Amino acid sequence: MAETKTITVNVVEHRFEGDTVSYEQVAALAGKPDATELTMVYHGRVTIDGERFEKNGTLIPGESVKVYDGMHFVAVHTGRA
Repeated sequence: MAETKTITVNVVEHRFEGDTVSYEQVAALAGKPDATELTMVYHGRVTIDGERFEKNGTLIPGESVKVYDGMHFVAVHTGRA
């Protein structure tokens, strides 16, 4: 069972249960559940055995990313610019 994590989507915190989060789930949390022309980026940090790692990237429709507590997502309509 996945533990509950806190993620931020467009500066609004959400409780999230799951090991991965999809483009579509983030779009829904951003209040744009039917949007396919969002530019979506994420940033997170994780510490493993005392070493800190950065996790940054983009999501496109159909993709998912492993979720870490405290991750930040920005989803804006840009016409996929």
